[in-house]
Amino acid sequence: MKAKRSMTKKQAEAKAKKLLGDKAFIRHNPSAVVGQERASMREEFNRLRAARDEMKGKVDKKDPRYIEVSGQIDRLQSHLLTYRCEAGHIGGFTGFPLAIVSGQGDTWEEVFEKIEGRGY
Repeated sequence: MKAKRSMTKKQAEAKAKKLLGDKAFIRHNPSAVVGQERASMREEFNRLRAARDEMKGKVDKKDPRYIEVSGQIDRLQSHLLTYRCEAGHIGGFTGFPLAIVSGQGDTWEEVFEKIEGRGY
């Protein structure tokens, strides 16, 4: 399922600069999961985490079943933490620039709602 994206990249860049200043940036990840796929991954993640929690104390952490479940949890978590759209700004100490993500979401509208809600 594709996320609805009504704002263009150029519009998103302009809005990011307006809200976050000249050092603003945007990132678009078209391969990130969205919608129903994200919801089903979250259910699977929660199910596997509960199964791993049940195993704790009953099996050794070197047990192949425990390692397999932990690996599946890690893979799902990496997908769940990746959003389709991000906006932020470059900050940090002198000589040590950092990319500070100010908002994430599946659409540019979601990203900028989060940023505006935080009062940047």
